[in-house]
Amino acid sequence: MAADQWKSAFLAVCLQSDFQPLTELLSQDHKSSGINEASIDWEGVFLTPLFVASLLRLEDQLPQLVAAGADPNVQCFYAGLFCSPLHGAALRGDVAVVEALLAAGGDIFAEAEASAVEGEVETLAHTLMGLHALHVLVAKDIYSEEVYRLLMRRGLRLSSCCLQRRGGEIPGLLLPRLLGNQHATEERLDRLLGEEVQLIIRSAGLAHDLNEFLEVVSVLRRDHDVTYRCANDIDFPIREPEPEGSENAGREEEAPTALLFAAQAGRCEAVRLLLYAGADAARSMRQVLAMDDRRVMLLQTQAVQLAVLRGDLVMVEQLLFFDISPDLTCSGKVFSGQDKELCEEWTGLSLLHLVVLSRSYDLVEPMKQLDCRLEAVAKQRLPDGTVTEVTPLHLAVLMEDAKGCTRCIDCGAEVTETIREAALQRRPLREMFGGSSPISLQDWVEAILMGPETLQELLEQRTDLNKAFAWPISGEEAKELLEGKALSSSATTERLVEAFCNGRTAFDGIRPVHLAVVLDQLWALQALLKAGAKLEGFVTEALLDPLENPNLQGLEMDLALLCVRAASLEMLRELRDEGLLPDVNYAAPLTPDMTPPFFPWQVDERTLPQPLWAWQGLAPLHLALLLGRRDVALLLVRLGANLLQTVDHVAIEAPWHYSVTDNCFRGLTPLHLCALLDQKANASALLGEASGNVPFVFPGEKRPPQNKEMLGAVCRHVWATLDSNKDSEKEEPWLWRDVTPLHLAFLYKSYVTAEALIEATNGNVKKSPRCPSPQPRKPYESPSF
Repeated sequence: MAADQWKSAFLAVCLQSDFQPLTELLSQDHKSSGINEASIDWEGVFLTPLFVASLLRLEDQLPQLVAAGADPNVQCFYAGLFCSPLHGAALRGDVAVVEALLAAGGDIFAEAEASAVEGEVETLAHTLMGLHALHVLVAKDIYSEEVYRLLMRRGLRLSSCCLQRRGGEIPGLLLPRLLGNQHATEERLDRLLGEEVQLIIRSAGLAHDLNEFLEVVSVLRRDHDVTYRCANDIDFPIREPEPEGSENAGREEEAPTALLFAAQAGRCEAVRLLLYAGADAARSMRQVLAMDDRRVMLLQTQAVQLAVLRGDLVMVEQLLFFDISPDLTCSGKVFSGQDKELCEEWTGLSLLHLVVLSRSYDLVEPMKQLDCRLEAVAKQRLPDGTVTEVTPLHLAVLMEDAKGCTRCIDCGAEVTETIREAALQRRPLREMFGGSSPISLQDWVEAILMGPETLQELLEQRTDLNKAFAWPISGEEAKELLEGKALSSSATTERLVEAFCNGRTAFDGIRPVHLAVVLDQLWALQALLKAGAKLEGFVTEALLDPLENPNLQGLEMDLALLCVRAASLEMLRELRDEGLLPDVNYAAPLTPDMTPPFFPWQVDERTLPQPLWAWQGLAPLHLALLLGRRDVALLLVRLGANLLQTVDHVAIEAPWHYSVTDNCFRGLTPLHLCALLDQKANASALLGEASGNVPFVFPGEKRPPQNKEMLGAVCRHVWATLDSNKDSEKEEPWLWRDVTPLHLAFLYKSYVTAEALIEATNGNVKKSPRCPSPQPRKPYESPSF
């Protein structure tokens, strides 16, 4: 009943193009629909529904049949074979159906069996077993090149053996001769064997499959007079010539052999087996090599030269072991990419020349050890007839290949005057060969922000890694410098423009290591240090309108101060983790006060163009507080910054206005700065880092100062200049002395900060068992705190 339904549905498709009955059947339960039963009487044979669909070329319905439960590998009797639908589709030469069956899960290696019809004389063709689809095509004397190539690309091999029912194996390549084929002949199959060899060389089981193929070929050569080229010559061409009229027709001097294909594919094991089988390593093939974005070079290369172009040292050594000369050369022609006009002709290209051309830099030293000469000379001929002798180093120069030049020079290549003159004319190589450095700040920023490969290219130019640069003053120039790079970010751009482009100061002495730090690229800093850069030198922040005093030209920042001034908190932390952060208590001996709270300064509604004060002993922690970078200040404290480190704030010239004197101090601690600038949050954070008022456990114990030490630290409010003697009360009369942070907060009306200090002070008094009484003051003494 089910068979009749299926047959009616298929007949409706054939005769009326009506797919409705077939669609209804596909929607039924496949267990009761007989979808895998060979019960449909179709042209005198009984087939499954899927087999019939494949014969009707219903490739679009095959996935639906499989989804409905059809098994694409159920075998039926068809065309004198017990076979699967895949065999039937191959016999009919239907490529689309073959591909659809394979996509639906058909077994490419399914085996068919021949059988004789009752009353028919049994021949060799009727006794064959274990036939995959290619064997079936040969056994039935059917030749469809498109189907053959499809099946071979999917893994089937003509050389594999099939079986005889009465025993014994027969290589598939021998079937045409034994069966007397008229269509699937040896001559036709010979054109397909190159496809099979390529498949074997690419396969995972290369050694076993190639050995098996070579053994079959050997048997055919020894015992049978076959016409296959592979049986007579292991170097038969595995790729047919380009058709007449095609783009590449006539350009290839020799078709590739199996050995050349294996070398080109990087299959070292196949190269070894083919060489032992007698393959000729002197055969050559055309190879296209990109010189740059505009030009390509066409080379006529042998197997060892292909291995060099691939950068495969193991294969090179293997080929040279078979008595190939390390002095082997080849020729090439360079064509422009668009109009294919001949630009250059090369002769005498040695293996080391090919190393440079392929940029296989790691092969320079090993190839030299294999007796390849760095002094080997190739000849370059230009269209005007000019001939130049070119060594591998000279070739690297002509290619503007800094890395290639580096490898050749490191391995001992001679730098002649001709090579030096050519290098000095090329920007990337100029500095490497003794010329002036063309590398700018923009080059370094781009290299760091574009990633490791770009930075490595710049490092290969052997440029001065410690050269100092000036940062652009204009914010627009700085944005143009930073934006549009792979690793740039708006946050980094905003931070650096704000730090470096304030319109009042300029930054000089910025080295590549400093750039890596302020750009938040630790990997770049590590690469620079590995390449030999030194983490030293000062970055100077100088006034655009300099002072007359030569000692007050700017702030010289070491790495710690630079991090506070312009780097991120994350970079400061990473430098600490890598052990690259210098002493966080370094103090700049003398610097003009260019910090935001004091510069520029206004007097009587007039903005002064130059600073009025100078800092003596400015440390990173002081600078972080002056710049309002609380997170950085806290990290510095945890990295060992001294909470009691003092700094002096003095007038550059004799005060001429009361506001100048009001801001002159000696001995300001970080907590004094918080009180002076009314930074309550910073003051509370610093006090939170104190060790508490507990006794020392042992003498000389290292720990942060106690709360009472910070709260009790005193400074002096004095009339102080650069030239005055701070130890002389005559030269520096004091206005207030013994000023604690709390006193300073009241004096400068920093009442919010004063509240925090009072709370901290009260907390200390409550914890202390005894509080010393204030000392009485003599009548003649000046009042002081």
